[in-house]
Amino acid sequence: MLIEFRVKNFRSIRDEQVLSLVASSDKTLGDTHVQETELKAVPSILRSAVVYGANASGKSNLIKAIQYMRNIVLESSMIRPPDAQFNIKPFMLDQKTKESPSEFEMTFLIDGTRYQYGFSMNKKRILSEYLLVFKKFKPQHWFERIYDKANDKDVYEFKTGLTGSKQMWEEATRSDSLFLSMAAQLNSKALKPIFDWFAEGLVVFNEHENLTPDYSVKVITEEDGESHIRNFLEAADI
Repeated sequence: MLIEFRVKNFRSIRDEQVLSLVASSDKTLGDTHVQETELKAVPSILRSAVVYGANASGKSNLIKAIQYMRNIVLESSMIRPPDAQFNIKPFMLDQKTKESPSEFEMTFLIDGTRYQYGFSMNKKRILSEYLLVFKKFKPQHWFERIYDKANDKDVYEFKTGLTGSKQMWEEATRSDSLFLSMAAQLNSKALKPIFDWFAEGLVVFNEHENLTPDYSVKVITEEDGESHIRNFLEAADI
């Protein structure tokens, strides 16, 4: 369940923008438009949201930012050619932001636990990375990673909430890969559900995604599946 997404300095987005699905206290249409979370801090989440704006106002770039963050999580642990650079595009119409990192943060819910994960990066490397886990009201800061430019190395700080071979995962994490991704690939039981959420729970459709008929074919083979598909197409009024 997605709760919030934050992005800064990405394509046409210069200042931090926030997409929040946290529901207000308004109870109108609550039975159909809101999902309860059973969390005191975030008691209910919107089932859907719509972003309005003029042409070329950045709506598509918001979706591309979500997709880009997802791709970095899924692909940064893969083997990359030496000196390869990320295809990241900061806001180019400001001299300061051209040289500044792009920042991404996702807050989401898995099995009743809230996670807040984010990182910053430039074309060459990951500059920071962190994970907060809300097992209770107060967060557990499982790990934080910051690039020490003076000594040209990443500095890690781990808390007791994260268990496993942290030193091995740290040593395996390259400057151009995420610690979360590498640890998940190296069988971190604690971090794998978060990686899996990005892989399977966060689904993005835009003009770059190729849709397949697999789901529809599967539904048609099920009992009442054909009528389900037909009713959907009629409701869509194609």
